[in-house]
Amino acid sequence: MHLVDENLIVSFKGDPDEDEIRQGQKQILKRMESSRIRGVLIDVSQVSIIDSASFEVLTQTQKAVNLLGGKVVFVGFQAEVAAALVDLDVALDDIDTAVNMNDALAKLAPSLDSSEADAEAEADVQEIAEAPAEEDRDIGIE
Repeated sequence: MHLVDENLIVSFKGDPDEDEIRQGQKQILKRMESSRIRGVLIDVSQVSIIDSASFEVLTQTQKAVNLLGGKVVFVGFQAEVAAALVDLDVALDDIDTAVNMNDALAKLAPSLDSSEADAEAEADVQEIAEAPAEEDRDIGIE
């Protein structure tokens, strides 16, 4: 997990099961309580399989973050995962998504004009790339 400009960046690695996602949910909510976080970017770009129960935990995480005053943007759904979720008839109405990290960070940025938001997002992505990850237990998230 990385904290960039009051946004928590969470990356799920591999194909996490429901328990791993629930553990990630606990860590996200704990960080929401202890830090000034206005947004959570959940990077699922490396997830190739997710079942409806695991996805439900992700949507519950989004709802909890919203109740704590934050906003969640999911980034990087693979086409196969998106198609499977649609096939499973999973409710996707309230899910905010982005194709890449820049777009996700721009959605989480405070109201700026689009060129300022894009420049800020690009700087944030660079900062993430250069920053070491914080120590978290090895549960498949970074």
